[in-house]
Amino acid sequence: GIIKKGCPLVYRRQEKMVDSVFEDKANELNCKIIHADELEIHPIEDTEFDNKFLYRDTVHSLKLLGQHQLKNVSLAVSALEELCVQGFEITKTSLQRGLSEAFIPARFEVISKSPTVILDGAHNPDGMSALANSLSDILKDKKAVGLVGMLADKNIDRSLSYIESFFDTVICTVPDSPRAIPINDMVEIEMVEVDIDGIKSDIQNLENTKQNNLTSANAGDGISIVNG
Repeated sequence: GIIKKGCPLVYRRQEKMVDSVFEDKANELNCKIIHADELEIHPIEDTEFDNKFLYRDTVHSLKLLGQHQLKNVSLAVSALEELCVQGFEITKTSLQRGLSEAFIPARFEVISKSPTVILDGAHNPDGMSALANSLSDILKDKKAVGLVGMLADKNIDRSLSYIESFFDTVICTVPDSPRAIPINDMVEIEMVEVDIDGIKSDIQNLENTKQNNLTSANAGDGISIVNG
């Protein structure tokens, strides 16, 4: 398993039932338990392009956007602190550089700043829920243009229900996959099953969607979200 005998276990507390599984296994294998949620990390600013936070009197900057990324930071930094306890030398400069350079492609990735275009690979309910949290942090009261394509074997209606309120325009497209849902079915799901009130769905050819989406971004306060 992931938990190794005698090795420290770093994790964030979750539901009591889940915590008990971790803690029972850690105790069985004589593992030191480190709760990453106890690490003092204080958010400062979360904008369209930057995610700043304070840790040990130092301001750090993340390319990874969304407040949920600070939870991931707490896990990484807690692990690094434990490595330092064990004798590894990790300098403050190395930590700051590592955090500032951390990058996950297509995970709320800003691929254009003028106009703002954000790429996110969310394609299932859990991913869309995380995307919704990030959109809430970034958009505030603004609306965006959504360029959305989905695979037919995903829970599409539930997935889209998380993000419907953030768009005033949705452009449907088809991913380059044999599992992709046909575009007419996609439009029907968005307009009927998810019941997105007041949202216009435009059917575009796949090769034209990116440019059309950038051109129409003004309809959504100049912000476009590409996901699916």
